Amino acid sequence: MALAGKTILLIEDDIDFATFVKNTLAEQNAQVIHINHPNKVLGALQKAVPDLILLDLNFHYQNDQGELASDRGEIVLRLRQGHPALKDIPLIVCSSENLGGTVVGVEAIGANDFLAKPTSSKVLLHKILSFLQ
Repeated sequence: MALAGKTILLIEDDIDFATFVKNTLAEQNAQVIHINHPNKVLGALQKAVPDLILLDLNFHYQNDQGELASDRGEIVLRLRQGHPALKDIPLIVCSSENLGGTVVGVEAIGANDFLAKPTSSKVLLHKILSFLQ
């Protein structure tokens, strides 16, 4: 299997989409490290350097005061640009947001590719394999 032994860092707050990704990639014998907020990226990277990053751009969560808050995943793109070791890791933005619907739209914010949500396992694997083969 082409993804056997590969590590994918999934930065995603939607549990249904995260489960879909984890199940799809488990069938390919890939390891998925799932974190639910971009602020947890550095901690995840201390444990393992991924072969590819899947990044959601919109995060909704409860803050320390219990209030509903939101954040944007661009913090990960800025982190990636500032760390030479991370620059070479392919990053695919996963979003239900259109972003112009093109790779050009995500390249403008520092990503390598765009995956529209929802998606199929076939499309997910095609996108990942285009960077990891």
